[in-house]
Amino acid sequence: MKNLSILMCCVLLLSVLSMGCAQEQYMTLCDDEGHAERVLVEPYGAFDSHVKDPRVNYDISVGNVVWSVLLFSTAVVPIVLLGWYAKKPVLAMPNNCAAQH
Repeated sequence: MKNLSILMCCVLLLSVLSMGCAQEQYMTLCDDEGHAERVLVEPYGAFDSHVKDPRVNYDISVGNVVWSVLLFSTAVVPIVLLGWYAKKPVLAMPNNCAAQH
């Protein structure tokens, strides 16, 4: 019975920690002509900073940092999470349409 409760606590902890991971989001941004368009904005990291959209504010993905620290001994998990998913899109820059004109 004790092993089952420990297992349940671990599953609960893992599910809570995984909620904070970086995810792609749809945002309304302006295109080159100043027209609003719905765009899928993806997270980025150290190895793919070319994905970063200058019209979007990004924030550090705390969930990915926590997972990287917890699984640092694997070496692969921190490289993947921080290399490609370190920063998540949060919101569009204010007046991203006005800045185009």
